[in-house]
Amino acid sequence: MFERYSLAAERAARLAQSEARRLGHNMTGPEHLAVGLIADEREPASAALRSFGLDRDRLRRAAGAVHPPEAPGASVAVPPFNAAAQGLIETARRDALNAGRAGVEPADLLLALLDDDAGVAVLGTAGVDAGRARQAVQRIRSSIPVTSSVVGEPPVAGSGDG
Repeated sequence: MFERYSLAAERAARLAQSEARRLGHNMTGPEHLAVGLIADEREPASAALRSFGLDRDRLRRAAGAVHPPEAPGASVAVPPFNAAAQGLIETARRDALNAGRAGVEPADLLLALLDDDAGVAVLGTAGVDAGRARQAVQRIRSSIPVTSSVVGEPPVAGSGDG
């Protein structure tokens, strides 16, 4: 599922699955991806979320409010991505490739999240205006170089189309 993902983007997705399990959910959804994206403070996507006054605990509470825990014992070891999260992941992959980059970065996932109803819901519950957040992430994404390393592949040179 994470072909053409940078290590940081794959890490954010894996953290989302851990958050789903931690919250007692049997599926990983867009609300969990928001928590996974803020976790790596070195990443521009995390900085963008933090610039709106968010932190991991606030997003966890918002994710729990949007998606209450399942019945006790219902959570699984590695909650699979639900259809909404899979669609978001595919959108991020497609957008990154259309932008000419070798792979998906966390900023691509965050932009896809901001175009997703469930993603907007969790960020709105946390007090973020999706339109303002989208503009901030667009600025970050435009600064991502075309040459980015992806999981399982060597770095790809710039497009060089002239």
